[in-house]
Amino acid sequence: VKLIEVPKHYFTHFYIFASIYVGLLWFLTVNVYLLDVPAPQFMLEVLDFFGTTFRRESTSAEAAFLAMTLLLIQCFRRLYECACVNVKSNAKMNILHYVVGYVHYFCAGTGILLEAPGFQRDHHAVDDFQWLGIELNWKRISWNHILGTILFSWAWYHQHQAMIIFANLRKGDRKKSGGY
Repeated sequence: VKLIEVPKHYFTHFYIFASIYVGLLWFLTVNVYLLDVPAPQFMLEVLDFFGTTFRRESTSAEAAFLAMTLLLIQCFRRLYECACVNVKSNAKMNILHYVVGYVHYFCAGTGILLEAPGFQRDHHAVDDFQWLGIELNWKRISWNHILGTILFSWAWYHQHQAMIIFANLRKGDRKKSGGY
């Protein structure tokens, strides 16, 4: 088992990846929903590969934009914690856990766009893509969006506080046992 282990501080790698990848996806959603720029052809091809060419929108532009924004905030916070809050150790993790981190953030970001408005092809259009001019309408923000964002913010704050507590416990106990 030791042959397929990597240092636990490699968590930072997939938070770097997640921050860059989700950041790029967030930038795409800003272009599509706020700047009225169609999704690039290569992105539609990537989404078609992972979600088939018969994807249909099943959410609102507002919900997709909100979800992508919250995911990006989460990625940035976790990257900050790994780089600046966590106490480095010699602990190891299985390589599969490491790979799952990359897969998770790739799927989380990509999954939001799979059924988001403006990220599907119109199969009836002559050029295989018809831009619909999707825009955010802040009047369509529902109580579910507001309550979900409040819950996310509460959990986000408390998870960060827990990371600080764990880091402080490790700092005090490091001389004795190297653990918490």
